[in-house]
Amino acid sequence: MMMHLVVLLLALVVPASAFAEEAKEPHNESYGRPGFYIGFVAFGAIQTFDDPESVDFSNGGGFNLRVGYRLTEHIAINGQYEYADGFEASGSNPFDVRDISSFTGNLKLYFGPGRLQAFVEVGLGVFVTDDVGDDRFDNFDPYDFGTSGVARLGGGLDFYLTEKVVLSGEVDYMKPFKLNKEFSYVTIGAGVSYRF
Repeated sequence: MMMHLVVLLLALVVPASAFAEEAKEPHNESYGRPGFYIGFVAFGAIQTFDDPESVDFSNGGGFNLRVGYRLTEHIAINGQYEYADGFEASGSNPFDVRDISSFTGNLKLYFGPGRLQAFVEVGLGVFVTDDVGDDRFDNFDPYDFGTSGVARLGGGLDFYLTEKVVLSGEVDYMKPFKLNKEFSYVTIGAGVSYRF
């Protein structure tokens, strides 16, 4: 799964960087200027935590909110809250994961100074799975519903509609560290940010 994600990220970043170079758009400092930003992304979530012996989970969806600061033309940092839902289990022990929330601090690296900017992103934070939907499975082993550290790896494209309004498409992989059955998932989303 990890190799598929890396290939997908490269497929997004490399052509975009080449396109930005070939476009020879006049350099505009305002697109990569330092400053604060806020953003919202809606996504579909592809779960990667199926247990082939007993439980199959459906995919889900959700959103994330971020507040960040562009430090330089190529570097930004942000704090991000993410909510994912819809992971329903079937099989011999059906149950519902009510929701997954995460809070991460992220480092974002940009390629290209123009309207179209490819980026990669890494982050660390806290990952929380809520109780399952059926109380009979509150302590269902081997699933550990609780709190864990989490790593985020992602990338995508930002398109500056104006100097302040940015449209984005991105792919992220969320990997918790210590849950018994790791509730990792991949998100594919689109969103909008506002540059102050």
